[in-house]
This record gives sequence, structure tokens and C-alpha cells, in this order.
Amino acid sequence: MRVALLGPISITNSAGLPVEIRGAKVLSVLTALLFQQRVSDEAMTAYLWGERPPATAKAQVYTYVSRLRAVLGEAPAIDRQGDSYHLDRSDAWFDAAEFTALARQGHRELAAGELDRAEQTLTGALGLWRGCILTEVTPELRDILLPSLDHTRLSVAEDLGAAILGLGKHQSYLPSLERLVRENPTHEPLSAQLMLALHRSGRRAEALDAFHRLEAGLRDELGLDPSREVMDLHVTLLRGEEPGWRPARPSPVSHDASVPGPPPAPAAATVVLDPPPVVASPLPPPVAGAELDGPDLRALAARVDHLRSAHPRQVPTVSVTGMPGLGKSTLAVAVARAWPLDGPRVLASLADEEHRPIPPHRVMTDILSVLRQPTDVCGSIERCYQEALADRPVVLVLEDAVDAEQVDPLLAINPRSLVVVTGHRMVTPPESSVRIHRKPLNRQQSKAFLLRLLGPKYRDMIDGPAFARIIGVCAGIPALLRAVATRIPDPSMSPGRLWAHLVDDQLRGLEFDKVGGLPVQLAREQVATLTPLERTLLGVALQLPCPFSVRALKDVLGWRAGSTRVALEGLEELGLVGRAHCADGGPGWSVSWLLRAVQPLA
Repeated sequence: MRVALLGPISITNSAGLPVEIRGAKVLSVLTALLFQQRVSDEAMTAYLWGERPPATAKAQVYTYVSRLRAVLGEAPAIDRQGDSYHLDRSDAWFDAAEFTALARQGHRELAAGELDRAEQTLTGALGLWRGCILTEVTPELRDILLPSLDHTRLSVAEDLGAAILGLGKHQSYLPSLERLVRENPTHEPLSAQLMLALHRSGRRAEALDAFHRLEAGLRDELGLDPSREVMDLHVTLLRGEEPGWRPARPSPVSHDASVPGPPPAPAAATVVLDPPPVVASPLPPPVAGAELDGPDLRALAARVDHLRSAHPRQVPTVSVTGMPGLGKSTLAVAVARAWPLDGPRVLASLADEEHRPIPPHRVMTDILSVLRQPTDVCGSIERCYQEALADRPVVLVLEDAVDAEQVDPLLAINPRSLVVVTGHRMVTPPESSVRIHRKPLNRQQSKAFLLRLLGPKYRDMIDGPAFARIIGVCAGIPALLRAVATRIPDPSMSPGRLWAHLVDDQLRGLEFDKVGGLPVQLAREQVATLTPLERTLLGVALQLPCPFSVRALKDVLGWRAGSTRVALEGLEELGLVGRAHCADGGPGWSVSWLLRAVQPLA
């Protein structure tokens, strides 16, 4: 069997006849097995449905595998091994595996100076790409595979350019290089090759223009300067000297193209990809409608200036706190992008997908990588980090901080820098931090937010009963309002029809299509960072009639009234409980609608 995935999916059997497989999920099962060979039930579920699988996911996967077996016949065989499915690919030709093998072979030939062979091999590798890829599989699987495949393709193009320039064939390769640079304007090695090819073609002015375009793109998009190698090439061209030639990457790299997951076997017949998760990256583009307006920015700058005056040797921090779904990260990025500082801007995550803290040295390593700073010349990552950022002001956004032990080591940087920290709780010292505590929107703010998302054509409808009920269900959480807004503009769904989706528990209406399970995700994220005592208190509170009094709660817990009240105030800060009036008119408390609706602790 021959399977070609590097373009429109094409499958032919051993007789050369086409094999037709219908359905994105069936094709996704085949694609995942081809890349990984052995895929667990949990991984396959994630590839098909992401974080919102149906309750019948395992049974559905079994059905999709059965359909594949019926279409493919005996070869290649799909077997069940423990909690995983295994594909025997020994009798199948797979273009991604062929691409990987040719990429590695071509890189070895390039490193060995066998330029003619490298050109031939790498041209053959890129020739396997036939257009847009993975358009027929699920978005979840495509999002996992595509970045690595695109990165690998660029690496092969970079190697091919190095071989062609080494052979002196720059004239014929110029159109391809120009197209690649247009598509990847901040890719430095390709821009450097274009500069060299233009220079050798007698187009020195265009070569210098190519450098300036790269420089502007890096600064505008990433807040970075070109690398030392590119700067040196620019100076060489300015002097009118002839640059030397060398391979783009002198050390071998693995051109990988596979789905992350359990170690496949046998290794010799496998295309492998298991990169570590990215902790730090250049600042992402702003979210439309989330820009920081002038008065807010000026007020924030004044507060930060006051901190600098009071603590001139400390790095000022802006702490953005609040429950999930309120747009903490969106606000943090808006602050970082608008901040008046001429320096790099970097985003780093301080927690993994399970909300476990990421060690500071790992975060430092990735930040230094984004800033193109060496990590092996100072004796330790901590020292390299401090030396690299001591004289270089930066804007850092540190997302999902769990505790102060993560943040404190990252503040050993230039005092002119700014650090924006997001988290459910405040973890930076109050005396050196400006705090922005995000709260759910009230009813009027929710209306204004929805209207900004939907546009003025809904102005006459926003005060109607359907929108009033929708706003009540969303509980002032922007993430839920935004999720609902993505469906309201559908001409086939009026606000009245939309409300029909909100069934008895007032939750199902947010679990359709790509918005599935969002309230459950937010609720689970809310409780993920609680201490055991807080989790115990909240679990008991969920079982009490709402609203409840401090006395009723402390009697069940066996705690003192003062300790119970302090714990409730801590949960109030996180948006998990709120103040209310009991039936007798006395003061009481209630658990947030979102938690009570999904019962994440049950």
C-alpha cells in the first residue's frame, strides 16, 4: 500500500488501485497510526476530539478502526495491544517517512561536502510535498502535526539552499528563495541565503534591502535584532567583500515528523517527533478589541513609576489575578505590547497543562533561547540569565504563576524592565507590585462586551429576554460570552433558537461544536490550584443548601468560625464563592453558579 499525506491524501493498494476512505475521523485514525504506529486510547481520543471528547469516545474509536480494517484489508494490519492500537507499516510506503529519510540523508551529505548529492537528495525530499497538507483530518490532529512538518520543510529548504549556493547555482535558485522569504519574512537563515544570492548576482542594493526587511520584521514582530551571523553578513556586503560559504547548520539535526505519544517500535522503522513543550516564545499578536486605551495605560504607567521611585533596585511587576476565563492573559499581553520600552518582549508559561509549576531554570533556558543568548558559557543557567539580562531591559509576561518561588529567580534582571505576572492568586510582593484584579462583568458590562463582539446590528436585540437569559448563564465570564458570540451570528440561529440549546442545567448550550465543554474546563481550572484545605471546604460547601451561613459550614467541617471565614474570603478572592443573604435575612455565602452547575469536585 502507498499512502501520500504531504498534499491531498492519496491511498493506493498493492495493485495500484485507489483506496477511498471517507470521514475526517477515520482518516485521522489512519494518519495518527501512520505517523506513530502505536497510539494509546487516550492519545487517539485527543487527536480526534481534543480536550472535549464525548462519553462514547472509546467506542467510537473502535468503530473507526473497524471501518479502516474493512477498507484496508489484511495489509497493513491494525492490531490491539493493551490499551493501544498498533499499525504494521512494514509493507506500506509512506511519503512522510520517505521525506524524513531523504531529509536526514541530504543533511549528512551536505555536512560531508557532497553538494551535488545533497542537492539531488533534498530536491527529491521537497518534491514529495504536493500542496496544502492535512486538510482532510481533524483540526486537533492537524494542529499537532502541522507546526513540526512545516518546521522540517523549512529546515530542508535551508539545507537545499546551502547546497545550491555552495555549487554556485544562485541565479537559478533566486525565484524559489524570494518566494520562501516572502512566506517566512522573519526566518533568518533563508533571508541570509537570499542576501548572498542577490549579492552574487550583482544585485547588491537588493541584498541590502533584504537585510533591512528582515531587520524591520524581527523588530516589529518579535522585538529582536538580527543574529550576529546575519549582522556580520550585512557588514561584509556593505564593505563590498565576498562572503564565504558554509552549510546553514554544521551539526546534524533530526528532521522529524510524527505525533507525540508513547515510544513507538521498532525505532528503525519509525518517524519520530516528541519535542519538549514550548515554555517561552515571542509575544503573540494582540487580540482584536483587547487593546489598552490611552487613559488606562497612563494610569498604569504612573503606578509603575511610583514603584520605581520607591524601590529603584527592584524590577516592577504588574500582577493580573482572577478566576479563569476573565481574560488575564489577554490583558497581560495588551499591557506588554503597549508598554513604552525599546527592547524584546517575551511570553513564558509557568505551569504545564496539568497546572504543575515549571521549574525556573527551565523557564530561564527558554527565555534565553528566544533572546538568542548562550546557555552554556557561564557555568549555570541562572548566571547566564542574570548576565544576559543585567544590561538589557525586557518586557516579560509570566503566565499562570503558581507560587513566588517560580517568579522570584526570574526577577534578577535589569530594573528598567517590566514583568507582568498572571495567576489565580497574587504571588509577587505587594510592595513592589501593581495589582490588577479581574472580576466577572456585571450585567451592563456583559451587554457591552457582547455588543462589541457582535456588532451594532444586534443593538436592538441586546436588551431582549433571550440575551438577558444568555448573559445570566454566562455569569459575567468573558470566555463564555465570547464562546456564545461565535454562534449567534449564524444566520440559521436566532437568539431564541440559541436559548433552546440552554437546557435544564443551563450549561448544555455552551457545549456545541467547537465550544464543547468550555464551562467544565473553566470550572476544573478554577479548582486545580486549590490547597487541600480549600478543596475540602469547597467540596462541603457544594453539598450545602445555597446560600449557607458560616455557622452551618463550620459545624460540618469542625473548624473554628474565624478560620472558616478566612478560608471563605480566600475562595471569594478566586471567584469561587460570593456573599449572599440566607433565608433568615442574615449574612451568608453561595458557591459560584459555574461550580455548582458542573460539580467538578463530585
